[in-house]
Amino acid sequence: MTEKEIELLKKGFIEASRDKSLRMQTLGIILRICETATTEKSREAVSSKILEILSRESGFNQVSILSYDPDEDVLRCDPASDTPEGFSPVLQQGDHESPTIPRTDSGVEWDVFESQTPLFVEECGKSPVRQLHSHSGALVCIPLMELGVITLSSDESQAFSPQDRRDLMVIASVVTQLLRTNHLKDKLRQSHSSLHHLVAAKTRELQKLNSELKSSMKLLENMVASVPQGICLLDKNWSILHANSSFKAMFRFKKEEYLGQSPAIFFAREGDYSEVERKKAENRVIHLPDVELRRRDDSLFPAD
Repeated sequence: MTEKEIELLKKGFIEASRDKSLRMQTLGIILRICETATTEKSREAVSSKILEILSRESGFNQVSILSYDPDEDVLRCDPASDTPEGFSPVLQQGDHESPTIPRTDSGVEWDVFESQTPLFVEECGKSPVRQLHSHSGALVCIPLMELGVITLSSDESQAFSPQDRRDLMVIASVVTQLLRTNHLKDKLRQSHSSLHHLVAAKTRELQKLNSELKSSMKLLENMVASVPQGICLLDKNWSILHANSSFKAMFRFKKEEYLGQSPAIFFAREGDYSEVERKKAENRVIHLPDVELRRRDDSLFPAD
């Protein structure tokens, strides 16, 4: 084996070792990013942890997630992000807590988001994209599907091999799925919270109505109690709810013996109450002359 062949073999081994090391680094980043899904609950916390991991381990100085806000039609820089220098010529602070990039801006983020095509710029100063000339290093912008884009930048120029690009695309895909899952969890939590508040509000409303009903019922009972005639109150099923003192004295039943019962127990003849039920079905005022009623001791008396 010639010296040149030995040198080529050695170079290939070194490159293979380097590629294996980079693959392991990428796998480690992905595993640590996935771990955030089990340790963090809110989208903001997950996003912050992802940015922290990528900033520390990806080799880029600045990492940002720009989330798409459909309500305002802007790309909004997550609060935990480093403001992405060298991308948009304008990042508007406005009334928002984090910088935003409007659709009218000519920044590359919107181009990447709308085309869903990743951008890899190894040296911005030599890029055909004029907006990037103010930045001297390398820039990467990868779409996160409908969620927005992730941007990574370094102060120095950087070559991106096909494998480097694939690795960054895989990482971006993992980030997309995690943020999408967390977004759905946030919506579920919000729905649960809204449902909880709605149930609580309805419960308070029902408690108020129940209190008002009890007050009205108490008032009605007081009014009925002062009437000299025997009166009983029936529910919608025509079961006895309440009877005044005159009624109790008239029939001599104990309270527990008539509450919830049908008024039929007070009629001496079954046919008389059948007439009551017939007229009740017609929704008419019921007046029955010549009806005999029964007391608790089975003694009879005519109804007035």
